[in-house]
Amino acid sequence: MKRGFHMISFETKSAHVPLFVNEHFEHGAKASIIIGTNGSGKSRVLAAIADELCNIKAIVDGRDDALPSLRIRSSQLSLPRQDGDLTKGVTTGRFDMRLSYWLDGSVWSVERHERTLAVSRDGREVPASEVVLPDKVLAIAHLPMDRFRFAGRDEDGFYQYLGLRQSTNMTSTGAIETSTFFSFLTAIREGTTSRLSEHWFPYLNLELPIYGEITVEPRSLALMRSFQEFVAKAVQYLSRRNSPVAGMMEENRQAVIDDLEIVWSLIRSLRDYSHHVPSSRGTTFRFEILPSFPAIGGDLDYFVKALEIGRRLRLFGGARLCFHKQGRLFTFGDLSSGEQHILSTVTGIVANLAETSAVFIDEPEVSLHPAWQIQYVPSLLQTLAAYPATHVVIATHSHFLVSDLQQPVGSLTVAGGPSDRAFEAYDGDVFGRSPDNILYRVFGIGTSGNSYVEHDLTIALEMISGTRRRNLAELGRIYRRLVPIAAPDNPALAEILRSIEAYLGENNNAEA
Repeated sequence: MKRGFHMISFETKSAHVPLFVNEHFEHGAKASIIIGTNGSGKSRVLAAIADELCNIKAIVDGRDDALPSLRIRSSQLSLPRQDGDLTKGVTTGRFDMRLSYWLDGSVWSVERHERTLAVSRDGREVPASEVVLPDKVLAIAHLPMDRFRFAGRDEDGFYQYLGLRQSTNMTSTGAIETSTFFSFLTAIREGTTSRLSEHWFPYLNLELPIYGEITVEPRSLALMRSFQEFVAKAVQYLSRRNSPVAGMMEENRQAVIDDLEIVWSLIRSLRDYSHHVPSSRGTTFRFEILPSFPAIGGDLDYFVKALEIGRRLRLFGGARLCFHKQGRLFTFGDLSSGEQHILSTVTGIVANLAETSAVFIDEPEVSLHPAWQIQYVPSLLQTLAAYPATHVVIATHSHFLVSDLQQPVGSLTVAGGPSDRAFEAYDGDVFGRSPDNILYRVFGIGTSGNSYVEHDLTIALEMISGTRRRNLAELGRIYRRLVPIAAPDNPALAEILRSIEAYLGENNNAEA
């Protein structure tokens, strides 16, 4: 039996979004790309599907009372009703949302109406309690203002937000730097760092070893000789900074002392296992973490725990990765925005994947060189080879990103413009096609000198003249591709479009 996971389609009362609709597919991770112009609703769709998976999970677990009503309704996309064939399966009152997906040989359909679920497996109705869902939902965005729901690292493990925001409305390079550092430590613990070094480091010209850096603030704290001296200095320092620790010392002094003892143990280990240098605000310790992580603090889990306590007490400043590139050592913050982008994204994914995962990535092309965009999906699928039950859904408007998308493991959905906002499964293979071809056939962008435009014009004119076998469906697709490139200074194209429109109208009426 084939094992794996991919989402087939997502529907609301007003929208039908085909995802991975391929009937023939290979074993392994899948990638679905939704492409379209600004305002086409593609980013909203990603956020809506992620929200609905969380809604279904909460309802099944009996936690739906905690869901705000706004989130329950978030998947009712504000999209105009679609016309024609694309409305198949879209209803007006039976459900608020329907998600269809393939998981380990079975096709599941989950409909939600308010807080009630109707579930079927391979066409047969089953109790909602028997539904099988993916283990994890990851949401990744590359712009500060994204559509995904924010969630902190310590919140519900089913959904994880890996975007740029630290909180609901802010972001910073330092936050991305620290988040990537912690994700890298998790990847080390999970044994998945080879996925990074094998599939991504060569494209980024990064070399081993990889170092970590931790800054202890103030500088003198890193050099204390005894625990008693460390506690006295730490409390004095935190009191001057109006830290909440001062109040905590009065309420539960022993708990603070216990936390400081853990931090002290980590600092002592850092002094033993790393090189330290003064920095502008404190003392920075640098140590190798890949390919070999030293026994700092005893084990990795203890190291992470101590680091998190130190950051909560504001005794640790920056925590960052350092990479070798062209014989020099660069901190994460010194890398280009494209390099930071790839490292933060892929590290976050490999650190947080579960056995079955739905991964949503919004506009990954931001800051990426065209060559990296072309390699993005193939490299991502190679990275996910050990996680065959992973479905990545990407929203983009980069023709480079779709150029190496292969049908057995990939699918393409075209989002209409702001005026119609329809979603349609692309009816061809884009693998290996030229940029001109993809821009025209997929994005509807072309010029009269584009050979693919001229090819479409030839087919259309031959059908109209009767020298080619009539295919109204193909002619309709050609017409829709040609309309966006019509211009006032091209009367010949305008006349051809009028002829195609008239021909389609006459023959469609004749067949009706």
